[in-house]
Amino acid sequence: MKWSIKQIEDNSGQPLQFSEVVDIKSSLLKRETEILDVSPVKLNGTLLSDKQSILAMFTLEAIVTLPSSRTLNPVPYHMNVDVSERFAQEMYVSSVMKMYPDEVVSLIEGYHIDLEESVIDNILLNLPLQVLSDEELAQQELPHGQGWALLTEDAFLQQKQKEAEETIDPRFAGLKALLNTTDQGE
Repeated sequence: MKWSIKQIEDNSGQPLQFSEVVDIKSSLLKRETEILDVSPVKLNGTLLSDKQSILAMFTLEAIVTLPSSRTLNPVPYHMNVDVSERFAQEMYVSSVMKMYPDEVVSLIEGYHIDLEESVIDNILLNLPLQVLSDEELAQQELPHGQGWALLTEDAFLQQKQKEAEETIDPRFAGLKALLNTTDQGE
């Protein structure tokens, strides 16, 4: 995952194509303790040099094993992420950031471009907040116990609405009692 700047620039203005499989499991597990396992990462993309920067565009594919949000059982999560990142040497970083304000610009350290940090960062940025197994997704009944129940957001909102409709304004409670006694008297 490392290319020299000279190698990229000497490609006659054409993008340098790459396709690699890399094992970044140990680096990834050090940075994120929630990750239980990760398969070797497949990278397919190009590196293109312009006057002041190098544009890396690639797709990363991996299977990341994460704990289920409900049961904490391991769940494999298939990840397919498109990445576009621009690299610039220190003397050009500010001008490149002005030219490409919507792009991520990373600093080139030395005379090589190493995509390992970019790959790790993009995997971490694309981890889902909720992970459920296929069985958990198919299961209609959510976990519950004595005095508690797990609710979906929709069910929670419906419950709150029902409680609001059933709640009587204390100022009208006396009026309701009066109406009930007159109804019984008739």
